[in-house]
Amino acid sequence: MIATPKEILLSVFPEEEITDYLLHRASLVQEQFQRLSAHRLISLEDDIIGKNILDWECGTAAHASLFVFSGAKHVVATDSYPMWENPQIFSIAQNHFTYRGLSLPHALEDLPKNLLFDLCFSNTSSEHIAVEILEQSLQLIHQRLTKGGILFINHDNYYSPMGAHDVAVMHSKENYKTIIPKGEECWNDGFCPSSKETREYLGSQIYHPTDLDSPPESLDISIGDYVRCTDCPYYKRSQLWAHLLYPDEFDSLFGTWHRDCLNKITIQELRAILDRCGFDIVLEHPLIISNIPPATLLAKYGEENLTTTTLKMRCVAR
Repeated sequence: MIATPKEILLSVFPEEEITDYLLHRASLVQEQFQRLSAHRLISLEDDIIGKNILDWECGTAAHASLFVFSGAKHVVATDSYPMWENPQIFSIAQNHFTYRGLSLPHALEDLPKNLLFDLCFSNTSSEHIAVEILEQSLQLIHQRLTKGGILFINHDNYYSPMGAHDVAVMHSKENYKTIIPKGEECWNDGFCPSSKETREYLGSQIYHPTDLDSPPESLDISIGDYVRCTDCPYYKRSQLWAHLLYPDEFDSLFGTWHRDCLNKITIQELRAILDRCGFDIVLEHPLIISNIPPATLLAKYGEENLTTTTLKMRCVAR
């Protein structure tokens, strides 16, 4: 039986610290797992119950907790940037859970050499790891998986409209099938001062989409004088695929953090890396958008890269 959202949270937080927001986030994790199961990417009976699992770059360890309380034999959760120091799960499930706030290979160095994993779970981390380290890590994971062991990857694709993690600028509708800009499209008014509110919103929130409450003081949110709205860097930044269409304006106005933390591998490159590391892809579940890419980008990157937002893959170790 799949663990409930509250069971997941109680493994990490004392009950008095569990908020409605945390319950909502935990329910999203549970719902995601149910979708993965429905698409046959992960099976509770075949991949979780009684199995040894590696949660690679686990983040808050919400998935790791779900695995533990859904019947896994043992879960090892690793992360290069640990987000907590003393979760409740250390004491609640100490015989079933190991945490390492380290990257591979260091996270596995002190574990028994004969500990092999039946499943490696990687949720939206493959796009953040430098290509050479990604390949080295996948080779190590292959060595630590049982023969026929499963690797699950949920890969956020850099070449999609939101590939630079533009959560403050764009959002999806129709169940993630269409990507649209956020806020008022001020350029449609034809009068620059009317865009002040939109520009201030962008200036205060876009710089680092994963840290929306802490914009740098030096960021310029002035209106500016532009003959055409299409010359305005805020307009360019709010267009789909802006990080590919206008890379100079993207970097100069909104920083280069995306270049530092995203490896920008294509879907085809990811498949090739998995093959070199000894994995056969047995099932793919891409999330395809309906937006039509610009012809200039189609010629350079191809339709699959530009219209796939995320790619979930079930792989088997050869």
